[in-house]
Amino acid sequence: GELLRTFIAMAKQNVFRVLRIIVGLGLIGYLLATTDLGELMVVLRAWRGEYFVLAVLLGLLRNVVFSYRWKVTLSASGIKVSLVTLLRLYFVGAFFNLFLPTALGGDVVRGYGLVRRLEEKLNAVTSVLVERIVGFFALVCIALLALFLGHQVIQEVSVTTFIITLCLAYFILALLILDNRVMSWLVARAQPIRFWNFGARLQQGYAVLRQFTGHKAMLGQSFLLSLVSQTLAILAIWCLALTISLNVTLLYFFMVVPMIWIITMIPISVNGLGLREGAYVFFFTRASVSEPAALLLSFLNSAQMLVLGLIGGVIYLIGQMVASPMVEQPSSS
Repeated sequence: GELLRTFIAMAKQNVFRVLRIIVGLGLIGYLLATTDLGELMVVLRAWRGEYFVLAVLLGLLRNVVFSYRWKVTLSASGIKVSLVTLLRLYFVGAFFNLFLPTALGGDVVRGYGLVRRLEEKLNAVTSVLVERIVGFFALVCIALLALFLGHQVIQEVSVTTFIITLCLAYFILALLILDNRVMSWLVARAQPIRFWNFGARLQQGYAVLRQFTGHKAMLGQSFLLSLVSQTLAILAIWCLALTISLNVTLLYFFMVVPMIWIITMIPISVNGLGLREGAYVFFFTRASVSEPAALLLSFLNSAQMLVLGLIGGVIYLIGQMVASPMVEQPSSS
């Protein structure tokens, strides 16, 4: 019975994985079929490689800031981990993110990489969740501030509506997660669920989350680091646009790139494949960019992610992550 259940679970996972690949490739195929490939090649001839290199360097710097943010978050629970170790885990997560569903797959990998080295396993997992919640909040704030400052550059009301709707949805979700009454109700309803001891794990996880959210100084520092890292990431996308000489105001990138990132987290394709490209076409064609140019920009974004991911792949293959110096546990006093 147990063997059969395991086999069925593995079969389902493989089916869903194949379906995600099909969905992603289908979306890409549709976009290519409806795009003037000749014009795409014309746009590509305007290639300026120095801006692509700059985009990769900004991506590297962003990962350093992300890793330091993770270190700050972990320190709130008394866990001290070297910045080098966390940076390695971030890059390895970026490598596996190339193959996992949604743009959040790398979070699972880096969280697991830390969990297997710590005694405070629940704290390690929760630190990744707290990171993401704070990071999302920073993204939403960036998008709304950019919208407030540069709404006049938006040519279609659909873009404004989309940004406001997605931001409001995030705020509502965040309030529900952080609301003690709502989560207590969910935890109580989850208690009868015996599979993977889900009810008890959810209760413990929420208790740790409440501990993290009680550290106001950590949350403030993490928020500021998120603003810096997200700004670096958006500047990298802007540099990718300069790579093919696109003339779009920087403020527009701060409005729509956060929305594109959120869209790629929908778990219906591998690493947001197809969703990312479709989102780029949707937003940038509404900023007087041709569809081939918008699609090419999304491909450049994927190429930048591939370069950063391959760095993580090299780190993973040569075993630096496993051999890294590890954790200084807090004293029991």
